Amino acid sequence: MKAFAIAAAVILVASVVFLGMRRSLPETVVPHFRPAVLPQSTVKVPTSGTDVSVQQLEARLAEETQARAKAEAEADALRKSIAPMQGQVVVTLGKVEDIGKRTGAILPALAEMLALLERDPATLSADEKRRLLNLQRQHAEVLGMLPEIAGFQDRPEEYGKFFRNMIQQSASLADAQGDSIESYMRQRAQTMNQLGLNTAREPQDAQLEAAWEARRDVFNEETVTGLQNLLPPGAAGKAGISPELMEFLEMDFDKMATSRLAKP
Repeated sequence: MKAFAIAAAVILVASVVFLGMRRSLPETVVPHFRPAVLPQSTVKVPTSGTDVSVQQLEARLAEETQARAKAEAEADALRKSIAPMQGQVVVTLGKVEDIGKRTGAILPALAEMLALLERDPATLSADEKRRLLNLQRQHAEVLGMLPEIAGFQDRPEEYGKFFRNMIQQSASLADAQGDSIESYMRQRAQTMNQLGLNTAREPQDAQLEAAWEARRDVFNEETVTGLQNLLPPGAAGKAGISPELMEFLEMDFDKMATSRLAKP
């Protein structure tokens, strides 16, 4: 039970840390979260079933916003208690293939989610609010899987399978193309481990960490370039393949704060 609680806390912290940052990924990666809440001045007295349905959706969105705010308030204390245990907890959220597909399913829809969040909440129809709620839930699910996804770096076979299913799902690629992606990313993970740039080898010494981070950033850029050359035209853009995506999947939030991801 203790291990389960720790694992759950790890997932909670990963979600809250990212959602609490005032930044966003490019539209094809991960936008910052700005919940859609209907201003009080525009709330109408229900006069039909449609009005009631809209108000129910607004209430559900408001409840999720309040729940996340509460979780954010508890995050600092949880982070302090969990930090010494990082790397010692194993969490399994499903098969690697399924995690890749679930991650890939949200990538093409993130631009749509951002567009809905940028709209005036009062202009959203009932269907649009349902769609936004569904996209936000998928997005939160991916955030919760990040600790396990980051750990795939230490296991080349899983690293290859994850990227194969994520990219194949998001870019609608054939199995033959998926095979090429899996082989390429497995080889990159093997090289990453040989160079000591995988998650498990991250230095704890702050002075050593800066140089290690710089080397891994260069490695990730090379990986991204290789993927872009490997994929058919347009596929890399649809899947959001970029150095920022690699940093996101590694939970490299400190560096992301100094990049264009921090721009609102």
